[in-house]
Amino acid sequence: MIVPGETCADAPDLTAGGTVMGDTTSAADNFDPAAKGGCPVGTVSGNDQVFKFSPGVITTYQAVITPSGGSNYDPSLYVLHDCGNPDSCSEGTVFNGPGESETLDFTVNAGETAFLIVDGEISSGASEGIYTLTVTIQ
Repeated sequence: MIVPGETCADAPDLTAGGTVMGDTTSAADNFDPAAKGGCPVGTVSGNDQVFKFSPGVITTYQAVITPSGGSNYDPSLYVLHDCGNPDSCSEGTVFNGPGESETLDFTVNAGETAFLIVDGEISSGASEGIYTLTVTIQ
């Protein structure tokens, strides 16, 4: 069973893809995206969890996050290419509302480590919750 990470140092590796059940209810708010690329800003910054990707060849992933258990959780996904630098955010999504799934396609270069952040939208009042994250290689 994969346990979501709280920091980049303890982020589980999802390079090969997989499905994870997580819960940000008791997680900390360690990440905030910057206004870069297609990253969400302003409405995110709830409790968050992190996963890492380190492929040997350039790889495109699709991540789908779905709130679970009748949750009204309003999830957000975004990618950091330097975990300590919010300006390294390259893409993200906050398009749907509370209780709705979000889908994000992203590419990680060979030899690079990228971090997928599962966050929540504070503006909706549903910034934390239970979710299922499914990552597939495209």
